[in-house]
Amino acid sequence: MRRAKGNEGKSAFLVTFLVKLLKFAYGSFVATLLSLASLILLVKSAPASGSSIVTTEKVTVFGTRVSADEVDIAEQTAFITVISKEEIASRFGTAGDVLASQSSIQVRDSGGIGAFSTLYLRGSSTQQVNVYLDGVLLNNVVSGTVDLGRISLNQIDSIEIYRGAPPVQFVHSAIGGAVNIRTGSLTGENRADLTLGFGSFNTQKANLSGLYSLTPRLSIQGAVGYQASDNDFEFVNDNQTPLNPYDDRTEHRNNNDVEMLSGLVSGRYQVSDSESVLLRIQRHEKKHNIADLFNSVDTASALDSDLTQVQLYLNQDDWQQGAYTIGAFYGRVEEHFIDRQGRVGIGRQDETSLTETFGGELTGLQLVGDLQVSASVELKWDGYKNQQKIGDSPDQEFERYSAMFASQSDYAFADGLAIWQAGVRVQGIRDDGQQPGDNGLEDVSDSKRYFSWHTGLRWDFSPWATLKGNLSRGIRIPRLSEKFGDRGLFIGNPELREEEAINLDLGVTMASGDFELTMALFLRWLDDAIVAAWDSRGVGRFENISRAEIQGVEFDATYSPLEWLTLVGRTTVQNTENTSHISDQRGNRLAGHYDHAHYLSGTLDYADWLLTTEFEYQVGGYYDSAEAAAIPDKTRVNLLVQWQPGDLPGSLFSFEARNITDESFEAFNGYPAPGRHYLVAYNQFF
Repeated sequence: MRRAKGNEGKSAFLVTFLVKLLKFAYGSFVATLLSLASLILLVKSAPASGSSIVTTEKVTVFGTRVSADEVDIAEQTAFITVISKEEIASRFGTAGDVLASQSSIQVRDSGGIGAFSTLYLRGSSTQQVNVYLDGVLLNNVVSGTVDLGRISLNQIDSIEIYRGAPPVQFVHSAIGGAVNIRTGSLTGENRADLTLGFGSFNTQKANLSGLYSLTPRLSIQGAVGYQASDNDFEFVNDNQTPLNPYDDRTEHRNNNDVEMLSGLVSGRYQVSDSESVLLRIQRHEKKHNIADLFNSVDTASALDSDLTQVQLYLNQDDWQQGAYTIGAFYGRVEEHFIDRQGRVGIGRQDETSLTETFGGELTGLQLVGDLQVSASVELKWDGYKNQQKIGDSPDQEFERYSAMFASQSDYAFADGLAIWQAGVRVQGIRDDGQQPGDNGLEDVSDSKRYFSWHTGLRWDFSPWATLKGNLSRGIRIPRLSEKFGDRGLFIGNPELREEEAINLDLGVTMASGDFELTMALFLRWLDDAIVAAWDSRGVGRFENISRAEIQGVEFDATYSPLEWLTLVGRTTVQNTENTSHISDQRGNRLAGHYDHAHYLSGTLDYADWLLTTEFEYQVGGYYDSAEAAAIPDKTRVNLLVQWQPGDLPGSLFSFEARNITDESFEAFNGYPAPGRHYLVAYNQFF
């Protein structure tokens, strides 16, 4: 419910305040952009001459029935982005490729289609961002990282990006935020989809998926996908001597091929109008050869992984003015990393690892007038086994038992114009493992409890504008390798405290007709960050000795000046500063984070044709904490052409040209990215 009366004064005050704040923090350029956008919206929202201002009737804010484990995006105070299936369909690549163009997101990869890639959000590290697959946490309990290159686009239905503290449906606390990757939906009519594609570097893609209702109550879905690429693109090899151009030579990338196979089977049985049972089984297999920094011809390093996930849930969507979801999940990740020549990792390695996860969760929400209360409980066991095939190192085994509780209240007031949100999280863990000691591996056990909170406010102060503000304390629990060590390369530290951060963001979302703009200012104060301290033997021990401050502003804008033209712009400007007492790092920028990132696209939709041009630009930052190695600027222009002929119902032909200007740049820290390359796909919808 919104009221128009009196909003002009509120709008002018807010716009003036934000312009002054941003001008002070980031200079006149950003403030000018906001001023122009606000002027457009004020003009478009002003009532026409002779028109009257109408006060709408009060409506129920929390009136929509929704599953307890689903997040109602429209009611959240946080800044959330949802990437729809339409933006993913027919494209090559992985989840990392789609996320890379979003504001405040940086994806680091090893170069090429399907490359190993990790996610950074609002200046946070990859371990400080929780990544979920259909609501199940993927972050490894030992390393904390997630390879987004493992999840191809074949079965992805949507991707949700939660900046800052996520809602309690995701029970784990996070410092940077969370990303939830959703696979195929079991709603809608019977359908099937076939995709075939090929492209440069012997890239191949095939996918078949379908949804079918066996009875009015029972629906099943299946999908299988394949994607592969040799990734043998041309690049200029500087032999790791960037200051000596005389040993540079043009080569093809060696030992960089990727092969992925994915499958999904799911079913939903509608017990009643409000109760359903869901079973989902999926598998993602990836074989990835890894090139070394020198592009050696005889390198034989590889990382093979196999992810299996099973979920069983009961949803009750209409229970005592509320809803609940109860379920169980199982995850299994097998990995084999081989680097017997010692050219990629630390030393010579040939190791296999098995990570298993088993747990149960209960999520519920209850409506009490203008108050909605949500809560989640999760009990989980994580097990990890590692075997090194080189040398006489003993096997390592870790276990983590977790009990987590999260509760959140959403209160609607001011005639439904505003929502205040507050939530808490309590996490208790017990870790059992083996720590390298003087007499080999020694058994170690440790138990701790952790606490975090968040609060936020959203205010629909105008028919076309919403103000949002959020404050939270997020944490990152130490990983098992940080607490128990890793085969003598790192000494464990069971006394490690959690990393903690205070996050603050403030922004506005404005929408009027064919123009939308979201602008947010974000701040983070990070303390007790975990870093490795090295002794004279070259052995590391993790310590809580680092601090940092991150400031930034992000813009997302969409404008359709004509029925057949859509323009999209995204900008992120951020400043990171190491505020620890480490003498050679204090005052420097955090390693690996860009200073500015910009994305522009234009889409022409005419008759049976869709033409999209993309421009990506990243600048600033350093690879290292000492600010000795600058990150090279990245500029890339892409082109996407889609044709859906009217005389071939359900057919879609796609053509992608990536990096059409053939720019030479690094994917990240010495790993080259492909030059100009082409991809062609055919989709048939039934």
